[in-house]
Amino acid sequence: MIAAKSMVEQVDAKLAQLKAKESQVKAKINQVNIMEGYAVIKAPFDGYVIKKMNDEGDMAAPGMPIFIIGEKKLQFVANLDESLLDKVKVGDQLEIELGDKKITGKVIEKNSNIDPMNRTFKIKLDIPYSETITSGMYGKVLVPIATTKKIVIPKTAVFKWGQLTAVYTVDKDNTIHLTYVKLGEDYGDMVEVLSGLKPGDRIISSQTEKACDGCRLGG
Repeated sequence: MIAAKSMVEQVDAKLAQLKAKESQVKAKINQVNIMEGYAVIKAPFDGYVIKKMNDEGDMAAPGMPIFIIGEKKLQFVANLDESLLDKVKVGDQLEIELGDKKITGKVIEKNSNIDPMNRTFKIKLDIPYSETITSGMYGKVLVPIATTKKIVIPKTAVFKWGQLTAVYTVDKDNTIHLTYVKLGEDYGDMVEVLSGLKPGDRIISSQTEKACDGCRLGG
């Protein structure tokens, strides 16, 4: 009975040794698998190599880039002035200028928190893949805002009448009328009229010195 018990204890000891060796072998296999993983370089996304930072035979050190990878799924990030916060929403299609190229992107993310340093908020847009567009390019996004109609006339139609600014308008009977106007923004050869005219009014656009209040056009 004592001999049988001793044999059982010996067998248990052998099994314990085998289990310990098994654990050691598994640990070594795990270590080999980890080392094998270090030998394989994987990008976190599908893309293409923009720049190779190392040559064959160079030592690769932790934290040092080996390749610069560009994504085929491109996104455009922009910081917009806080005044545009209610002008942009997720899902909007916005035009983006990249150098001499113009593309359309879709807003997929909007951070409504205003940066207190520069009073801007951030948006992110998905943009279509193109071989001529790469990561790191600078561009600007165009945000449409409310449009207003303006009355703009040639500067040659405007003249001084005393201390006031005026033009000559022509009614449906071709009668000329002296009309005082208030001018606004300058557009080169044209100028904005803030008041005094309404859309559709006819005016004499040149040679105003030959016109007179109450005269008939062509008379």
